[in-house]
Amino acid sequence: MRNYRRFRTLHGLVKENEQSGSYQASQAEYQQWQQDYQAAKTIRSDSRDDYQIGYDQAVNDFRSQHLFQHYPTKLIAWEAQVSDERTAEIVDYIKGYHAAEQQLTVTKF
Repeated sequence: MRNYRRFRTLHGLVKENEQSGSYQASQAEYQQWQQDYQAAKTIRSDSRDDYQIGYDQAVNDFRSQHLFQHYPTKLIAWEAQVSDERTAEIVDYIKGYHAAEQQLTVTKF
């Protein structure tokens, strides 16, 4: 019974906020995000593969800041295995990034 009252209270708050228009801004932002995401997904201005994009980003980071980003390589590789390779592009990007990082730090000294 107590959970039912909590649910009814929550439902009342959501309904009240929805009717007052509190969620309209969030909805518009979400729709804009969806449109931007779809546009970026369908129109890829870059014909480079993910490995090369990661490699180039590491070179840019080194040139501009003399620092590199840290990516949780093992965690993302594990996630790729668990998610049936859905994050393979991220893994390739990180591999390219680390390859450039190793090359630049070796040639630095």
